[in-house]
Amino acid sequence: MNATMGEQLHLSYAGHEKWMSYTPRHSSYGYTCRLPGTDPCHSLQARYQPDTALLEKIFDGPSSLDELLASLDRYRSQLTLQMLISISNRCRREKNLDCAKQFHAHVRHLGMDIQEDLGNYIVPMFVDCGSLSEAQEIFDSLAYQRKISWISLLKGYFNQGDLQHVLHLFAKMQEDGVPHSRETILTPLKACARLNQVEKGRDVHNEVYKQGLESDLLIGNTLVGMYAKCGYLDEATGVFEKLPNRDVISWNALMTGYLEHGRTEEVLNCLNNMNARGVAADNVTLLCCVKACCNIEHLNQGHDAYSTIVKLGFDGQLFLCNALIDMYTKCGGLMEARHILEHLTARDVISWTTLISGYVDNGCGKEALKCLEEMKEDGVSPNSATLLCSLKACGSTGSLDKGRQIQADIPIELYRSDPTLGNSLVDMYAKCGSLQEAQEVFDQLPNRTLVSWNSLIAGFVEHGLGDDALDHLEQMQLEGMSPNASTLNCSLKACGLVGSSIRCQEVHTDIVVKGLERAELISNTLVDVYAKCGLLVDAHYAFGRPGVRNVISWTALLSGYADKGFGWEALDCLDKMQGEGVVPSAVTMACSLKACSRVGAIDVGQELHSDVVKRGILHAECMEMPARPVHVVHVLEADRLLLGNALVDMYGKCGNVLDAQDVFYAMPSWNLISWNALITGFSRQGHSEVVFELFDEMRKDGICPDEITFLSILSVCSHAGLVFKARTYFEDMTKEYNVPPTSEHFNCVIDLLGRAGQVVEAVEMLEKMPHQPTLYGWCSVLSACRKWANVKVGRHAFECVMRLDNEHSAAFVLMFNIYMDACMWEEAKKIEAMLQDLKEPGKSWVELLGVVHTFNEDNVDDDQYKELHAKLQQVYSEMDEKGYKNATEEIFDASNLSCKHSERLAVACGLLNTTEGSQVRVVKNLRICEDCHTTLAFISKMEGCNIVCKDKIGFHDFKNGKCSCGDYW
Repeated sequence: MNATMGEQLHLSYAGHEKWMSYTPRHSSYGYTCRLPGTDPCHSLQARYQPDTALLEKIFDGPSSLDELLASLDRYRSQLTLQMLISISNRCRREKNLDCAKQFHAHVRHLGMDIQEDLGNYIVPMFVDCGSLSEAQEIFDSLAYQRKISWISLLKGYFNQGDLQHVLHLFAKMQEDGVPHSRETILTPLKACARLNQVEKGRDVHNEVYKQGLESDLLIGNTLVGMYAKCGYLDEATGVFEKLPNRDVISWNALMTGYLEHGRTEEVLNCLNNMNARGVAADNVTLLCCVKACCNIEHLNQGHDAYSTIVKLGFDGQLFLCNALIDMYTKCGGLMEARHILEHLTARDVISWTTLISGYVDNGCGKEALKCLEEMKEDGVSPNSATLLCSLKACGSTGSLDKGRQIQADIPIELYRSDPTLGNSLVDMYAKCGSLQEAQEVFDQLPNRTLVSWNSLIAGFVEHGLGDDALDHLEQMQLEGMSPNASTLNCSLKACGLVGSSIRCQEVHTDIVVKGLERAELISNTLVDVYAKCGLLVDAHYAFGRPGVRNVISWTALLSGYADKGFGWEALDCLDKMQGEGVVPSAVTMACSLKACSRVGAIDVGQELHSDVVKRGILHAECMEMPARPVHVVHVLEADRLLLGNALVDMYGKCGNVLDAQDVFYAMPSWNLISWNALITGFSRQGHSEVVFELFDEMRKDGICPDEITFLSILSVCSHAGLVFKARTYFEDMTKEYNVPPTSEHFNCVIDLLGRAGQVVEAVEMLEKMPHQPTLYGWCSVLSACRKWANVKVGRHAFECVMRLDNEHSAAFVLMFNIYMDACMWEEAKKIEAMLQDLKEPGKSWVELLGVVHTFNEDNVDDDQYKELHAKLQQVYSEMDEKGYKNATEEIFDASNLSCKHSERLAVACGLLNTTEGSQVRVVKNLRICEDCHTTLAFISKMEGCNIVCKDKIGFHDFKNGKCSCGDYW
């Protein structure tokens, strides 16, 4: 039969005689310890005879704490120390600070000294009731602090987060020689782990050995966790291996440490070892494993962990399912993540936000925004993290209206007070191209951070507004905000946009001052921007710095060479890059194909096409591609489109329009760039009917034409003499497609009118168009004047060109030819004298068996020149017999001049080094002259070969004495 509380107290009274004995002394509170009205010569024990009925009434009845405290005065003559300890324990259990304070005041009012035993119970009472300051005050007043006080204070400071105080108390225990127990060891160890103070942790570890507690499993597990948390995984493993017994908590402590420090392989190895030793995994173990599988390499282990979770019945635990959703999204398994979310019985904001974040990170912004709507329909309100992900989705998809709606749902005070939300709004509007709204939100932010400035500056750069970006950089610095690497990187790109080499060098100076020159992001951009500004020497210097050579910097340098017309140098970069073991990216390949198109390197282009096919990015064409080893890479749809477009463009610009067409129709999808590349290729070849058919097909495919599309159409109309057709398309640009004509479009029509003999109309359009007349426009008029022998208008056009550029060599050549055709020899000689110092040297290239041969007027090898000269003299002799005549022979030595035209030398080299009937492909840096055009047409018939010449304007495909341009160029 169980004794009542009162009986227990009565029966235990004799056992407390010693510590209940009363010895008068002065306490730290300044009063003598005795009960009022008692003789101090008698002990509390001698005076007190317990009343069992009274005790039962006080302690076993339904009395509340307030009632008990109220009865203290009434029964003060019968109170014992044990009764007071019981009341303090009840205050502690109920965590009632007010009652605890009342009890303490009652005790002091009764004159009952805070004896060592009672005081050591009041300390934990105040700790558990949440008043560490009063607990500490009483603790400090005690002459002897019992272990219960030390333990309670240690735990109290730990729970409050005052971890340094925990370690201070531990040190004081060592100073005072207080013996340690499990409880006084565990709390300091946990504090060391939280503070990442491994040295203090080692001190605690030493105390473990001193107290002989190394075999305590709980302490051992905590030691493993402390070392692992602090990153000392070898020491954690050492403690782990010395544990006499290891339970699942031991394994979890070690696995958590491995996980936090990125050693995911060891996490999965621990799981295998656990299974081998028969230790059953719990939900913490599986959580570690799921988090360790958050990359594609460990996806299979992630599947296994999911199966185990289901098998053990943990699939109803929300935190585990949320971790699974996170794992699958990070591995690209969006369908699996979605499946888990849909089968959850209860979804919280973390579940939805994790999936939304996964969609955004995998480039599925639209799905993320749909998920946001479903989340709201599910009755779950988005939090700040959800809103941040949703705004990012709006920015990536250009969903401006949705972004505005999200902003409307956010209280103004919230995004103004939360810098992360405010910055995300700026970033979203900037990425959507609404820079005015981005600026408005930016201006409303009370505290603009570096991220705010960077988001706005990046938006200006992304939309080509380099000047605005640089203005904001200056304003940012004026407001005392120092740019970081991201700011300076955007500033460099802005310099590239405006083509300002001076500003670029100024920003570069800031980068050097801040010591950021070797940062990979910065160094890559430096190479790219210097190349775009035409400072290829500076680009090469930046590229040559240690640690800079990577696929991005190689691509930037290669692209710079290609854009500035150094195609062969660009392709040399590609060879060196691969020679250093750097695998080219899709962008590298696209830039290399652009370089091929610039120099007409069709053979190299076909090799690159072979690489693209072997990477699995595009399907093989019907043509045979040369085989070469390549690295197989993960293919993205964007890569397919990028490289498909680059191949279409390369084949089109190299004159192989049928190959361009094959690649185009083998692509899985097309965009406007794809169509423009194919249309431009056929336009350059003069295939007007095909161009018109492709335009109609593009419109049926739902693609709207842009200014580039119409430029190709007007160009092909110009070269085909289709005046009416050109006028129709020119009018449709603005009326039907809302594409405003640029000066280039006007120039195409002006060129067409001139070619068609409508020189006066051409001049009238040129002078009345809404744009400033350009050099190209007046040169087109000059060319038409030569064709139609109009010296008067020709002189006017020449004077206009001189006002724009008095060193424009092409204008001198055209005017010279006009005078020659009109037999105005003296005027022609004057022009020729001025031309000698201005004319850009003609250059031509021919590629034979993978080797590029370059020819110009100034440096031709003597032996080779004689052989080529002999071949060309053979051609000229036959031309003379047929009645052909050079237009310039009246004032020059015709045979000498003809032999020095670079494209003829290149063709002669091709004829001497290929089999009969082979195709000879030549690239020239200038426009082909009329005499050379006639000569190459004659050679194609005489030799029975196909000659393709790519000049500054377009292609000339000579077969059987005729050119694809129809002598209309």
